[in-house]
Amino acid sequence: MSEKPENNYSEFDDSVDYGVMRDKLNLNKITFWSVFTIIVVVVMIVGVSSYYSFNKFQALQSAAISSEFREISNLRSTANERLNSSGVLESNEERFHIPIEDAISIYLNEAE
Repeated sequence: MSEKPENNYSEFDDSVDYGVMRDKLNLNKITFWSVFTIIVVVVMIVGVSSYYSFNKFQALQSAAISSEFREISNLRSTANERLNSSGVLESNEERFHIPIEDAISIYLNEAE
């Protein structure tokens, strides 16, 4: 039972004669795992790139919407202020603006 198979002795003897153990490379496995690893890395790179592009687009869209909202709010507040106040339009032509409610009342009174 303590005897080693003859095949191992001949492999050992061959290794001693050769100087090192001979490599028994399986080129099919090496090729498969190399190609598989390259494909996985490429897929990961494409996935990360797509994820980055999507997040960048979302951030830019959100910033644009926020900016437009502020601009619209500013325009509305300026328009409301102009419609509900009175003042001089052009000083040299003596043109004035009055609140919209007053203008409607004057127009309706003149129409009667």
